[in-house]
Amino acid sequence: MTDDRTHRSPSPSSERSSPPRWRSRTPASATRRGFLALAGATALAGCSDFGDVLNREDGGPTLDGATLRDVVASDSPSVPETVPVEIPRSDIDSGLARARDLLGSVPASLDAEAIPNGAIRRRLARNRDEAEKSIDAVSEAASPLEAIDRLGDARESARSVAAAWRAIDGDLAPEDLRRSAEDIWVALNRFRYAWDYLGTDPVRALVVHATVEGRLRTATGSAERVVGRGRPTPDDPLAVGELAGRLEVARAAMDDMATLYDPIRKSGDTRTFRSGFVRAVDALEAVIDARRRRLPDADPRTPSAYVDGNVEGTPVGHAIGDLAEELTHHDDFERERRTDDYATTILAGHGTLARLRALESLRQRVAADEHVTVESVADVRTLRRRAVDAIEAVRERDEHPHLNRRELAAIDEFVSYADEELVRSASDDSVDVNSIARELGNYVRAAAVARELPQASADAAKIVRRSVREVADG
Repeated sequence: MTDDRTHRSPSPSSERSSPPRWRSRTPASATRRGFLALAGATALAGCSDFGDVLNREDGGPTLDGATLRDVVASDSPSVPETVPVEIPRSDIDSGLARARDLLGSVPASLDAEAIPNGAIRRRLARNRDEAEKSIDAVSEAASPLEAIDRLGDARESARSVAAAWRAIDGDLAPEDLRRSAEDIWVALNRFRYAWDYLGTDPVRALVVHATVEGRLRTATGSAERVVGRGRPTPDDPLAVGELAGRLEVARAAMDDMATLYDPIRKSGDTRTFRSGFVRAVDALEAVIDARRRRLPDADPRTPSAYVDGNVEGTPVGHAIGDLAEELTHHDDFERERRTDDYATTILAGHGTLARLRALESLRQRVAADEHVTVESVADVRTLRRRAVDAIEAVRERDEHPHLNRRELAAIDEFVSYADEELVRSASDDSVDVNSIARELGNYVRAAAVARELPQASADAAKIVRRSVREVADG
């Protein structure tokens, strides 16, 4: 299911994929000076970890591929998103039952008598297998929120297969789906009319309602895809199945909206935070703009323009350039600021704050010569360990856990992505350090954002609480 509900790690492929977007613990041995000191000490001890460095003819370092693979073989951090409202197990079980019933309506074995068209038969059989895997994946979810995310995928896959089978049998047509989509539109409009930013605690409510907003966007977009004007009428059963799958996405999202919002709506001690959230968006924008003005007016394609020194082609240089590029051209806060999804906008601003702070911290580290210059696999290990440690440290914090986890779920993708790319690069016997600098930059970026995340969460929570209080005080 392609929507904005979850952060998914990039899948390995034969082609090099693009890095994901978003969304002192520094040992002296990680610096260039520390590297030289540690190398000398371990060499004197007769047990150097730097024998993995191979000298090229031009004198530049290359790394031993097998040793590099060992570094990234350990598990990357996993941080499932959470939401501060109970998601009943019965709701998950009900969704699973629907997915299984849908898939159960399709024969496990599809033969030529049932589907004479071999291409359609093979694709439907493959889709059925994938739907079974999607259903099984729900039980492997690390949190209830992740479970209903996966459940949406499972329901979509199962409905697509079941609808395609019905279309083959002549029992389902696109017009039937469009009528169902119109019913969904009515239900969505009814929800919009009744929904408000209710809650007892503004920060907890913020996370819940941002999740509701995401589901509402998913349901709306999925229904529009089926009922929207100018949509071509599919003329094959698999296309009919795809449309039916989109409707199931909408239904699953609406079920999630009820799961998340009904307990709040039925509570007797809630109040609306709408006006406070609107004010918080403006206050957050002022804070973000002030931090932006501290940065040089530079081109993200030239990371050295953000620091005093040359960091071109280095991991920290790539991290600085990628953060600057994201903040300049792909900032979620700037995009969400133009919508009425106030909770989502505030959380996007929270992520922007964390990245701004991370960029500032990297500039300071470069100025203090506290960044890693990669000369060996040991340095790669240091970069990765820093990222993993930073993520795990924030994951265990008690303050603002739901705010932290929303960003951490995206940050850990950068570690996973770097791992995948380094494994690909390390398939050779030796690896040129310069050829993997961008991948290593993802470790640097992940560590920097994770380190700054707790303060960004504290700042965002303070802005939200103050804004709500100011509205209440008149």
